[in-house]
This record gives sequence, C-alpha cells and structure tokens, in this order.
Amino acid sequence: MKYLVRTMLAVMLLAATAACGDDENDNEPDANSGATTHEEDMAQGTIGNGTFVTFDGQSVNAYGIDFNKDGQLEFRISGNGEYVDYVWSEGGPNIVNNAEMWDLIEPLEKGDQVYSGCHWDGQGDAMLPEVSTLPEKFYVGFRFLLSDGIHYGWAKVEYDDGQLEWSKCAYNTKPSVTAFAGED
Repeated sequence: MKYLVRTMLAVMLLAATAACGDDENDNEPDANSGATTHEEDMAQGTIGNGTFVTFDGQSVNAYGIDFNKDGQLEFRISGNGEYVDYVWSEGGPNIVNNAEMWDLIEPLEKGDQVYSGCHWDGQGDAMLPEVSTLPEKFYVGFRFLLSDGIHYGWAKVEYDDGQLEWSKCAYNTKPSVTAFAGED
C-alpha cells in the first residue's frame, strides 16, 4: 500500500509539473479551466500593420499581431521579427517563455497546448532564441485580455534563408480555454 501511495504521488507530481506544450490530452478538459477546445472555437487573427498603444498611452502605427481583428495590435513585432513587445498588466498580455531564461520566447510545436499552466514570465517584451537555433517552422504561444477575459492563442513563425516570417495566428474565442498551436 505504501508503494502504491508513493507511486500515485510521483505520478501526480509529474503531471503537475508538465511543461507547457504537452499535447497528449488533445481536446480533453484543461485541468486548469475545466474547458475543452475545438477547432470551431478558434478564430484567425491578422499579422500586419495596425495601431499599437505603447505603455505610456501613445498610439503608433506598427507591425504586429491583431488577434481579434479590431485594428489594435495586441503585440508589436520588430527587430527583423525577433522581438515582440506588448503593454503588460497583471494577467494581461504575455508570451510563453522559456522556463530558464526570463523574456526568452519558447518555440512550440504544432499541437502544443497554450493555456494557464504555461510559463508566462514576461513583463512587456520577449525575444526569440538565437535565430540559427530555431527550427524551420515553430509556434509562439500568447495570452491576452479582451473584454470577456483572458484568451489563449498562437502565431506561426517560419525561418528560411536567414529570414523570419510571422505567417499566421489564431486564438480561442472562448476565454480561459486552451488553444492548441496550429489549430485554427
């Protein structure tokens, strides 16, 4: 019995410490929100020019991500596509970060989960890892605040001949519900 209890505790600990992106429970209830995600709940956003409101309230025309297509960028992309910034607020916009390096974006694979249990350590900006170490195609996980709550989404990034291209993005239209990278 003692062995069984220890084994159960070890399994529970491993499950609790699973890294963001664990996709073995695709379309199963998210342990943190109790909700599931399905492709019909996903909406494509746009990547391009729009209005970005800086931390000091200035509206500037910039290149970035507009998840809900309202003309206001939730995230600005600069520095040849390697740098992402946003106006940070508690529980507001953020990017899935590497657990060991503050403000370093964690590249995700297709199908990885983007949800409340991800590593959201960032306060206004984040950079991609050294470009030469990136795979040809990867995803970046995002969370951001809309009027009905926090939403999770992703953007697809492709690296070819030394160039980064932010090519596609989508988010879960239901607040607090997991998004799966690449699902739209």
